Amino acid sequence: MSTLHKIARNTIFLSVAQAFNFLLTFFYMTYIARYLGPAGYGVLTFSLAFTSIFGVFTDFNLQLLIAREVARDESLVNKYLSNISVMKIILSFITFGMIAAVINLAGYPWQTVQIVYLLGISVILTAFTQIFYAIFQAYQKMEFQAIGQMLNALLMTVLVIVAVNCKLDVVAFGYLYAIAAFIVLLYCIIVWGVISRRILNITGSFTFKIDWVFWKSTFNQILPFGLSALFVMIFYWSSTILLSIMKGDEAVGLYNAPYRLVLVLSFIPQALIGALYPVMSKLSQAPQQTFKLYYERSQKFLLMLAIPLGIGTTVLASEIIQLLFGAQY
Repeated sequence: MSTLHKIARNTIFLSVAQAFNFLLTFFYMTYIARYLGPAGYGVLTFSLAFTSIFGVFTDFNLQLLIAREVARDESLVNKYLSNISVMKIILSFITFGMIAAVINLAGYPWQTVQIVYLLGISVILTAFTQIFYAIFQAYQKMEFQAIGQMLNALLMTVLVIVAVNCKLDVVAFGYLYAIAAFIVLLYCIIVWGVISRRILNITGSFTFKIDWVFWKSTFNQILPFGLSALFVMIFYWSSTILLSIMKGDEAVGLYNAPYRLVLVLSFIPQALIGALYPVMSKLSQAPQQTFKLYYERSQKFLLMLAIPLGIGTTVLASEIIQLLFGAQY
C-alpha cells in the first residue's frame, strides 16, 4: 500500500471516529448542560478543566515520542512499552497527589473535590490508553484507535442517559468519566494482546522495566513535548479556572456551554494530523522535497476546512446556543 493510500485510509478511519465522537459528545454534553443547569454544569466543567491541566504531568506527551520512534524503528516497541508503562505509573501517583493537594488548598466545596478526584482517576486511566493509541498510530493501525475513541463516546452517551433518567447528582457524572476510561483502557489491553502477535508479528513478552539510561534520554526528548502540552492546556482551560475563582460555578457553566461546543469541532484537524504524524516521522529522514510536499498539502486542506467553519459558527452563534441549550444559557 502506498504512503498516500495509507494516509487516506487512516484519515478516513479517524475522521469517521471523530465525527462519531463529535455527534455523541455534542449530544451528551448538551444533555448534561440542560439537566444540571449553569451552576451544576459549571462545577463539572471546572473539574474537567482543572484535571486536564494537571493531566499533562501523567505523560508529558509521551505518546508523541512513542508514535514517532516506533514508526521509525518497530523493533523498539517492547522497550518503549515496558519502560514508559513504569514511568507513567510513577507520574500518575505524583499527578494525583498534586491534584489532591491543590484542590484542597484552594478551599473548594467537598462536592467539587469529589468530582475532581474522580476525573483525576479518569485522566490517569486515559494516559495509559494513550500508550496503546500511540503504538497503533506508529504501526498505522488507526482502526483500533478509532474503535477505542468511538467506544468511549458511546459509553459516555449511554451512561449519561442512564444518570439523567435516574436523576443522579453532579458527583455521579464524575463516576461516569472514570468508568468509561477504565473500560476503554481494558479494550486497548485486550486488542494489543491479540494483534501484537497475530497481526503485527511482534516477538518477545511485555515486562515492566526500569532502564535509567533510557529514562534519562526519554526525559530529555519529551521535555519540549511536555512543556508544549502544558502551555496548550493552560491556554485552553485557564480561563475556566480563573472564572471559577472570580465569578463562581454559574458563570463557568454559561461560559463553557458554547466554548466546549466549539472545541469539539477540533475533531476535523485531529483526524488528519493523527494520520499524518507517523508518516511525517518516517519522511523526516527522506528527501526534503517529499516532506515539504506532504506538509504543504496538509496545510492547504486544513485551511480549506477552517475558514467556512469559523465563519459559520460565528454568524449562527446565537441561534445555535438557543436551540441547543435553551433560555437558561
